[in-house]
Amino acid sequence: MTQYGGILRKGPINNFSVPAFSRMGVRTLPVGVALHFMGHDVGWHKALILESLCQVACAAAFVMPANLGAQEAAYMTIGTFLGVQPAVGLALSLVQRVKDVLTGILGLLVWQGFEGRLWGLWRGRHGECIRSFTIIEPDALLRPGSIDC
Repeated sequence: MTQYGGILRKGPINNFSVPAFSRMGVRTLPVGVALHFMGHDVGWHKALILESLCQVACAAAFVMPANLGAQEAAYMTIGTFLGVQPAVGLALSLVQRVKDVLTGILGLLVWQGFEGRLWGLWRGRHGECIRSFTIIEPDALLRPGSIDC
């Protein structure tokens, strides 16, 4: 038996539910903050419902590339049921899109930084192999010691 917050649970379900709920709580935080700055103070529970149901709708629309249109429709429709205007739901969806794009750009920049650094290290060790362009005969590849790089 394990205990989380005074509630006793048995079984393997508990091992998976605590990380899943904590991850969902972390994903709900930007939604609540964005709605707060847009002037719509919804409770934490409504932000959790909005985010989780929108994630379900986006998962159901896996056929669409990048969920284009599905995420926006989900935020507008589910937000309407929770008392958020459709325009605010669309704006919230676009905030989520901008967050995803900025995260992707940051990942690409970090990746290029690592690749550039690794390229510089490799080039420093084998600079002469990079600078000299030599045509190698196909049968020379089969003989050991025939290629000096």
